[in-house]
Amino acid sequence: DQITLTLKICSSNTLLKIYKTDAIGLHDTIDKIGIWVDCIKTRKPVIHNNLINEPNKKGLPENHIEITRELLVPIIRNEIIVAVLGVVNKPTDYNHADIQAVVKLANLAWEITERHQAQEALRKSEEMQKEMISNISDVITIVGADGFLKYNSPNIQKWFGWLPEELIGKSTWDTTHPDDLDRIQKEFRQLLKKENATSTVEYLFKCKDGNYKMIELTAINLVHDPYIEGILANYKDITDRKQVEEKMKENEMQFRKLSANVPDLIFQFTRRPDGTSFVPVASEGIRNIFGCTPSDVIDDFTPIAKAIYHEDYARVIDDIEYSAAHLTYFICEFRVQLPGKAIQWVYSKSTPEKLAD
Repeated sequence: DQITLTLKICSSNTLLKIYKTDAIGLHDTIDKIGIWVDCIKTRKPVIHNNLINEPNKKGLPENHIEITRELLVPIIRNEIIVAVLGVVNKPTDYNHADIQAVVKLANLAWEITERHQAQEALRKSEEMQKEMISNISDVITIVGADGFLKYNSPNIQKWFGWLPEELIGKSTWDTTHPDDLDRIQKEFRQLLKKENATSTVEYLFKCKDGNYKMIELTAINLVHDPYIEGILANYKDITDRKQVEEKMKENEMQFRKLSANVPDLIFQFTRRPDGTSFVPVASEGIRNIFGCTPSDVIDDFTPIAKAIYHEDYARVIDDIEYSAAHLTYFICEFRVQLPGKAIQWVYSKSTPEKLAD
């Protein structure tokens, strides 16, 4: 802040003979430090060879031995004074040769300090990244163009049992299920044909215990990147998700079988937050009543809306809105007219349920 001076580093001899205590961290503003700030004011090295008789000195800290001579050198970077290096109590007077030597020492000391600060910042950054990666579900990996693994993030042990170093230098195909091998190798070769090409695949990945988990892997070709030189990918365990999907498919097949011979329409009508509607579940009876298929309305209510007789449409929508607002049964009789067919009356009854959104 160009106002406060803080003691950062002392030689062991200085701590032993001058401060006699742990002085690291002592600080004060420059207006209270006395003639130490002369080198800051002048922005040049300053010598005090008769310190005892200097009129502007402001005393010494507790337990500090007497100082008779001192040489102070400001360290300047980008026009800013970043530090001051001082040497004291030379048996004879300080001179120009001492200034040259201490200036070199000051610059060297600051270079070492900057290097240490950069290394410490890098260490903290790496620790933070490691901590962040260890708590995410996606494993990050780099595979060379030859198919051999170059990097695995540490969290691979948490999710798949492998230590990162156990797979480095080994073929990525060693952990690919034989049934998926040809397909994934083909996708890999295709990915290598174009820089920055991307791909997402699902396949069975071998864990350390020998079991397989279904993973979803997203990859990008960065073979040309000098920092990556390979395929950068992230993948995660989707076993639970696939099991849920399979269960949903089973339930849907069961629903289709049970409703196939029922002439009535069994359905689920859903209203989105933006006001649009769709029918995610509908039996085959929808064909006879509204003249469309279950897939026609899975994302859009429009095919049903078009079939409702125009004189009844507003009343049907009002009844739907009332049911949604009050969570009461939707019970409505209305007419449907399909192209080329006579008008037919429809009786509809359903129970509303409020969703999270």
